[in-house]
Amino acid sequence: MMNLKNFKRGEAKTEQQKALAQGGAWFLFDEDGNEWYESQKLFSPDTIKIAYREKGIIAAIANNFTDVSSLFPDGLSVTEVENTEQNRLADNTGSWVFNGQEIVKRVYTQEELTAFAETEKAKRLVAASRVVAPLQDASDLEIATEEEKARLLSWKKYRVMLNRVDTIKPDWPQAPE
Repeated sequence: MMNLKNFKRGEAKTEQQKALAQGGAWFLFDEDGNEWYESQKLFSPDTIKIAYREKGIIAAIANNFTDVSSLFPDGLSVTEVENTEQNRLADNTGSWVFNGQEIVKRVYTQEELTAFAETEKAKRLVAASRVVAPLQDASDLEIATEEEKARLLSWKKYRVMLNRVDTIKPDWPQAPE
């Protein structure tokens, strides 16, 4: 099975490549000097082709799983794996990795999980603030209905509870209706 690592753009080397480069073509070379377009013929026609980043994180999957020519691996590595039902479950959302042998579900580090939680917390706080702002305006102008006053209070409590969420081990409060 082919596994070509760390493709980067490079200067055309052959006369044919130089002629194509004058027309705007780019050339990618792996860490061993293999040129991408020439290397495509080395892949088996019936395997799944993937492009992956550092740590094996899958960044792209070939069209119909097998069309290696659909990949443009600038800054990526490309490999092929067996065309199995399990391997066809993979996607390019960052949830799957190539571990050097096979495609497996990604196991996130605690730092990554905390960063995801911090992003989620920020999104929820923004959403809550969008609800609170007009309710607060109505309250400040002393034109809030009893229902608006109750909603304002519940959304402010929710926002306080969100601020208290520990992103190392998040336990998300329920948003008000």
